[in-house]
Amino acid sequence: MLYELTDNQVKNLIYFLDKVSFQGLKEVGAVQEILLSLNNPCSEEKEKEE
Repeated sequence: MLYELTDNQVKNLIYFLDKVSFQGLKEVGAVQEILLSLNNPCSEEKEKEE
């Protein structure tokens, strides 16, 4: 499953995640995974393979 986000949407998501307080290891792990994905977008070649 792929989603297309504008640069502004990514910035807003990161800003939002920075303001939310997280409790528990599951939440911290989920946020880390989301931030990793937002900061490492797929290349067009990789998208075509999937």
